[in-house]
Amino acid sequence: MGGTLGILTSHPDLLGCQLLRLDAQVQLGMGTHSTTLVGLGTVAAGETLLRRWAARVAPRSLSHPELGGPATALLYRAQTLGPGASLDDDVQPLRYGPWLFSCEGDLEAFPRVQAWLDSELPPHLLRGVGSRTPAAASFALFLSALPAPDGNRPLSARDGARMLGQAARVLAQRSAAEGAARSARLLLLATDGRVLLAARTGDVPAQVLLLEGEGRCPRCGLDEHSKGRALIRAHQRSRAVVVTSVPLGPGAHWLPITDGGALGVGPSLELELL
Repeated sequence: MGGTLGILTSHPDLLGCQLLRLDAQVQLGMGTHSTTLVGLGTVAAGETLLRRWAARVAPRSLSHPELGGPATALLYRAQTLGPGASLDDDVQPLRYGPWLFSCEGDLEAFPRVQAWLDSELPPHLLRGVGSRTPAAASFALFLSALPAPDGNRPLSARDGARMLGQAARVLAQRSAAEGAARSARLLLLATDGRVLLAARTGDVPAQVLLLEGEGRCPRCGLDEHSKGRALIRAHQRSRAVVVTSVPLGPGAHWLPITDGGALGVGPSLELELL
């Protein structure tokens, strides 16, 4: 059993508080097969970090302290590696420059899709990201569409979502053209700590939730009687957006990302659904 979760928050120091709020809704339960691995990517103070665990020792809930360190963005991915997979190159999230990326699902006829991509992608992305798996191919295709970095005109959430959605569509269409009997199944997530992007094609589930600020926090010991006004205000102003494919518990009120749809979230934490 695998799954994906991405979160972008307005208050990095309170990421653990937001994850605790989600703990009862988002079930991280997974198998303990020896080839099931969990990857975690975070963006904190502009630095992108990766961690990996075998499933038997990985955090099994969002309330686990290992997940709650300060960060602007987080990507979680549980996956079962197939024969010949590389622990160095194939465990997600993937990282390139400021970007973290995950891909859940599958593409039929992938060897032929890969051969086509190898003739289309820029050499620096073939060297730095590669195309040996659907995840790497999706990531490289997305990166190839990005404009050159411009500090005066950072990538907008809407443009990023459009580019990620286009990458998913191109791979699905190419897979069909190469003779795939089943439709492509892909859920793509990407973040650079400033934006969170998602795109879906096929029947991989995907839901999104906006968490508004709240003054109560069991992690920080805050309730209606608390007197730490600065900390209470920080919690009340804190917002986060969460995207996940993992099973949701009762009482969850999430919005689905539709088949063929894409999502962009920027620094204002407004949802851009395409």
